[in-house]
Amino acid sequence: MPEETPELPVSEQETQIQPPASPSEASSEGGSFLDKLKIHEFKILGGVLGVLVFIGAVFGAYKFGQRQVQPPGLVVTPTPLPSEAPAKEGDPTANWKTYTNTKYKFSFKFPPDWIEAGYVEDDFRAFKQVASKNLEEKGVIPYDYILVSAGLLKKVNQEGFWNKQADETYFNYLYSQKIGEKRKGDPRYTITKLEELLINGAKAVKQAEEVAPEAETEYFYTVSVYILKNGQVFDFSGRFPNQDTWIKTENTLNLMLSTFKFLEESDEVQIKKVLDEYIPEHSLIKVFELEGLKILGNFAKVTVVPKDVVTDKALIILEKIEGQWTAIWGPGTAIGKTDPVLEKIPEGLLD
Repeated sequence: MPEETPELPVSEQETQIQPPASPSEASSEGGSFLDKLKIHEFKILGGVLGVLVFIGAVFGAYKFGQRQVQPPGLVVTPTPLPSEAPAKEGDPTANWKTYTNTKYKFSFKFPPDWIEAGYVEDDFRAFKQVASKNLEEKGVIPYDYILVSAGLLKKVNQEGFWNKQADETYFNYLYSQKIGEKRKGDPRYTITKLEELLINGAKAVKQAEEVAPEAETEYFYTVSVYILKNGQVFDFSGRFPNQDTWIKTENTLNLMLSTFKFLEESDEVQIKKVLDEYIPEHSLIKVFELEGLKILGNFAKVTVVPKDVVTDKALIILEKIEGQWTAIWGPGTAIGKTDPVLEKIPEGLLD
């Protein structure tokens, strides 16, 4: 009889440790390893997402702390002053300078890098350098500068209008010219462009001229805009070394013109200015006061109270013609019943 091997006692710990099952055994006991992963895939994904969220929160807190504490040596760009601030969106002239002519009541803007060059008979003049060569001056104007001027055109220096006041007749003459024509009385100038404009509600004509090379001038291309207002002609002109310079500057000049406006005064102020000149010219009264001003539509009446001569108060009637107040009757003490002015003035003006 074969000898039996005695069975050794097994501890509780040893009964819990079992060798890994073979693949065939694992399969027979409840599925493969991949099958178990599938069973727990949602738990695994949830754990991964939790880790990512935690890392993101830590990183965000770190960046937020960086913004709160400015590290040493960081350069902060200062807020620009109003004069240095960029132009408002849609308005390229927002930061331009403004020129105001208080005598002739108009204003416009011009670029801040243009140099104001003094005034001639209350006119505006400004230069803009367009090149860095040939700085030699001829007279007072360098060859390499654009010159822009603006003001009231007083006396006309042109054949047919010598020393005459620029008025609506001269304005209409300017507009009647044709492209390709020579300037009347000065064939060195050839008209290259004519265009009708409306500037701040006033009629205007834009005229470009090319100057012959033999002309003794610093500028060989000119562009002038003549504006008719209250029977007077205002001149806004640019003079250029050549046509190419004009083409490069045309947009700037057009923007300047777009800001041109007349400064309107109240009727009361306009009437006082008119009578300050009219009364001393048409009577012995030099010092006076005005009282009882009444305005109805385009007509006005006012009483003149003399202060320097012993005489009765005087009546004056005014009419607003093309935006300008003009005295049409007086000074006098009373209007006759058959006076033609009675047919013009509105009923109730003299009450």
